[in-house]
Order: sequence, then C-alpha cells, then structure tokens
Amino acid sequence: MVKTEQNTYKNFAVGLPAMSLNIIIMISLFLIFVFLTATSFLYLQSTSTHVYRQVLEEVCTDIR
Repeated sequence: MVKTEQNTYKNFAVGLPAMSLNIIIMISLFLIFVFLTATSFLYLQSTSTHVYRQVLEEVCTDIR
C-alpha cells in the first residue's frame, strides 16, 4: 500500500511539467484575448472612430 502511494506521488510529480506548460499556455491565450477585447472595445468607443464612420457613411451614400 505504501508502494502504491509512492507511485501515485511519483506519477503526479512526473506530470507536473506538462501540466504547468498547459496552464501557462492557457493563461497566455486568456491574457491575449482579454487584451484584444479591451483594445477593440476602447477603439470602438473613441470619438475619432465615430467621426471616421460618419465620413465613410457620407462617402458611401454619395457614391450611390
């Protein structure tokens, strides 16, 4: 029984590097997603974006 517990802990310890790599990759992807979401949200809320959209709408309606 003691031998089984040692094997369980050894298997867990052997799997730690792979789990930590997976966790690091997941956290990195999450942070990239949060950064891109925040920047796109801030860009869409800026006043220059609204002016640019209005000019584009005017140009598009003038073309038609």
